[in-house]
Amino acid sequence: LVIGTTQDVTTRRDAEDQLRASEAVLRSVADYAPDYITIIDPELRLQFSNRPLRGIAPSELVGRPIAEFAIGAPDELHARVRRVLATGTS
Repeated sequence: LVIGTTQDVTTRRDAEDQLRASEAVLRSVADYAPDYITIIDPELRLQFSNRPLRGIAPSELVGRPIAEFAIGAPDELHARVRRVLATGTS
């Protein structure tokens, strides 16, 4: 006696392929953008940067608090970033 199941994963594979292609486009845009692009989470930690900050490679920035990179008072930076996160506008 053999019992088994099959599942068509074509749709899932297609979606994963589309996601990879979309990520490649976004990575290309970020890599060649003349500006700094950063993503900061609600805990005010860096989640992404397209270029080094203060000599630190983007891969080493993930999870670091933005206060480490503040020019001036960190409290002012925190207030500005929290306002952007709350309103969605800069």
